[in-house]
Amino acid sequence: MGSFSNCDVVVQDAGISGRHCRLSPDPDGRWIVEALDSPYIEVNNRPDRRFELRSGDLLLLGHSQWRFELQPLQQHSLTITDKIWLILALVAMAAQVAVMIYLESIT
Repeated sequence: MGSFSNCDVVVQDAGISGRHCRLSPDPDGRWIVEALDSPYIEVNNRPDRRFELRSGDLLLLGHSQWRFELQPLQQHSLTITDKIWLILALVAMAAQVAVMIYLESIT
């Protein structure tokens, strides 16, 4: 996040540096925000260089306040049409493999 145009999230704010901070998940799935070009970031009115974020935390970035929210993953079940298309695709791939094996065996 920052004011540079090549940032994933561009924030046009006089208080935001070029590469202000990075927001990314760690290997355990926790979301971490860390200062890059800025001397610190502020989460829930506490300044520091790095925070583990929790749902509902407030980030102050320049003159903008952002609320970090985690949404539970929603599982989607396949419709009968989706299942039919998936089966047809698998049958088509199996047929292609069978043809390739046959062509290799006759050459």
